Amino acid sequence: MSFFESKSRKYLNRTERITDKKSFSSDDELRETEKRLNKRFTDIPWEQEGRMEFDISSKKGEPAHMVFEYDSVIDEKMEDYLRPLRRVPDGPYIVDESRQESVRRIRNVVVTRGEYRFDLSDFAGDDLSVYIRLNPDPYHTTSFYNPESKLIVVNKDVTSPSGLDILFHESAHRLKDMTENPEYYKHLASIRGRSIRRQPIFTAERVALIRDERFADAFALRTLYRLLGESKQFEDLKKWTYGVNLKSYYTQDNHKDVTSRNLLGTLTDRLIHR
Repeated sequence: MSFFESKSRKYLNRTERITDKKSFSSDDELRETEKRLNKRFTDIPWEQEGRMEFDISSKKGEPAHMVFEYDSVIDEKMEDYLRPLRRVPDGPYIVDESRQESVRRIRNVVVTRGEYRFDLSDFAGDDLSVYIRLNPDPYHTTSFYNPESKLIVVNKDVTSPSGLDILFHESAHRLKDMTENPEYYKHLASIRGRSIRRQPIFTAERVALIRDERFADAFALRTLYRLLGESKQFEDLKKWTYGVNLKSYYTQDNHKDVTSRNLLGTLTDRLIHR
C-alpha cells in the first residue's frame, strides 16, 4: 500500500469513527428530528411568482430577516432535468406534468441578521440557475449543484430549516467551483458522476468527495449559526449533518473502492494531499 493510499484509508477510518459517535440513538429520534427540520418557518404560501418576506425569531438577539424572490419560469437547464423518464429500459417516455407544478425558480435570496448578510446573487453570476421543489421529486430525490450546466436543484422547501441548509450547502459547491482550480473541480465532478452511476472509484477519490461535501456542510452550518444562533433548530441541523449526511458520504453502497496503483489514482492522491 502506497503512502498516499495509507493516508486516504486513515482519513476514512477517522470519518467512520465520527459517524459512529454522532449517529442517532434510535429511528424514532431520527424521525422526530427530520419532522422538526422539515417544518416551515412561515405559513406564507408559495405563489406562481412573487416575493416572500418574513422573520425568524431568536431567543437571543435580533431575529433573522429573510427575503425570497421567485417565479415559475423553467429554463433550458431545468427542462433537461425535468424531461420525461423511461420507467423501463427501452420503454416509452412517460410524461409526468406533476413534476413541474411544484417547481419554483429562485431569482434571489437575501438573509440578514445584525451585521451578517447572505446574498445568493454573490454566488450566482450570469450563468447560475437555482430551482427548488416544493414537493419532493419521486424520480430524483437528491439535491445537487451541477458545475457543468451551472444548475442548483434543492429538492426541499427552502423556507424550512432542512431546505435552507441544503441551499447553503449547494451554494458552497458553487463558491468552490468559482474559486477552485478548474481542472481539479472538473476532475471531482467526474468522480462524483462515476459514483452516482455506481461505478468503482478509487480510495483517494472517495476521500476527495467526502472532503468536498464536508466543506459544503461546514459552510452551511456557519451560515445557519449566524442566522439561528444557539437554537433547537441549529442543534438539530448539526446533529443531522454529522449523524446522517456524513454517514451517507461514508457508507454509500455505490462507493466500491479500488486501489490507487495507476496514474489516475496517483494523480488524485497528489491533488488531495498537496
